[in-house]
Amino acid sequence: MINSGGKGNSGDPNANKRQKFEEYLENQITEELSSLYSFETINVDISSSDDDTFKGNVIINSSEGPDKQLIEFLDSYLKGHLAEYSVIYNEEEIINTTESSELKEETAIAPYMNDFDLLWDELQNSYPYYEYFNETIDMEELYKSFAAEVATIENEGRFVNLIQRLTKELGGFAHLGLISNEQYQMYYYLFVLDESVSGESNPFSSILQDPRLSDMYVPPVTSDAYEGTMSETFGLPYVTYYDDCNALYIKITSFSHSLIGRDENIVYDALTKYPDTENVIFDIRGNQGGSTSYWDHILLEPFGGCYEYTGRQYFKSSELVNQFWPIETSSPVDELEAVPEWVKSYGLDRYNEFRIVLPENGADTTYNDIKRWVLVDEAVYSSSESFVNFCKVTNWATVVGYKTSGDGMGSTPLLLLLPDSGLLVRFSYVAAENDKGECDAVRGTVPDLICFKKDVPLNKCLDAIREQDD
Repeated sequence: MINSGGKGNSGDPNANKRQKFEEYLENQITEELSSLYSFETINVDISSSDDDTFKGNVIINSSEGPDKQLIEFLDSYLKGHLAEYSVIYNEEEIINTTESSELKEETAIAPYMNDFDLLWDELQNSYPYYEYFNETIDMEELYKSFAAEVATIENEGRFVNLIQRLTKELGGFAHLGLISNEQYQMYYYLFVLDESVSGESNPFSSILQDPRLSDMYVPPVTSDAYEGTMSETFGLPYVTYYDDCNALYIKITSFSHSLIGRDENIVYDALTKYPDTENVIFDIRGNQGGSTSYWDHILLEPFGGCYEYTGRQYFKSSELVNQFWPIETSSPVDELEAVPEWVKSYGLDRYNEFRIVLPENGADTTYNDIKRWVLVDEAVYSSSESFVNFCKVTNWATVVGYKTSGDGMGSTPLLLLLPDSGLLVRFSYVAAENDKGECDAVRGTVPDLICFKKDVPLNKCLDAIREQDD
């Protein structure tokens, strides 16, 4: 139930825009709270001022009284949407954040401080690797140094630069970083243009279309247009053949979901062209991932078979994480008999065990007996890391090269909207355990045939193939 508050255009050229956003917030808050709690009625009234400050009053009637947990949740939830707010629960005021004139003046001087504090809070509460960094970096001092600079920033460009420097200071570890427009378009392609995953139940879809987003984010017009751009960015896989050892070589620079349609027959076509193939070398050096569907469909399926791929993922239970991974689909870490020490030290309290049978459309083929090799280096990351881990765990292929950078076997990195600036930050919220019980993002994957110093992975692989034929 929404109380519109009698809004109208007062002559301000931005009044209509603010009015639409007021109505958007009223609907969003009402619908989300109604989906979480069985309140009898909810009245939400949002107002705004010329400086785009949004304030709200929420009136709730319920047969049950408010407990501490509910009050804390409402306070945290509304803080992410409004500058000021109050909550009346069964005719009793339980929350009121009316700011003092001194705090208002401070906010006017430091317009990006709320965004920065929100980002830091989520790094502490939702990012799995905050405590990992705290082992070697004084994170409190890091916060103070950057916060002091935020207090002097008055334009978006400088704030963008600051976030980029902060995430670089942390090595961009586990997908941590400010979303560029190119990355925004990738998310938009996956979660908005794809009707099979878009909708209210998809948290990415609503964030990617939030009217508060910065103007720096421009969505792709159509799926076809985006796929065309990505096809130009990542050229066709390179294919060649080594006659002396019957080895087919395929270089793949990206596992982007947008390239599946273009590349889906690359392996089949190559094997048809070179029918005497006894070895296939997939070179994914420099490949920073994309979609698991790419390598499952394009690389695994032609060789058939059926492989069980299992693993365990850990994360923190927070309001933000629970939007992307509902808490009811995971279990408390305390239930496990044996927990890796790093899970405890990182403060991860939930886990999930996965079991996947790959390829999804596997069957016996004429190519079952072809030996497979995968070339890797330090740039292999994300979904390409998942492929390498799959190869190691299932013995699907022999991995050759240098240790990878890890952070595979997880989920699509979440998005955090900084409401005042409209900027998006992403990071992995899942920390996966590799086959040795180590944190995959920290340790990466060690190849079966390890290269040292100036070794060339392709040469090492070809030498191994020729030796096995002797």
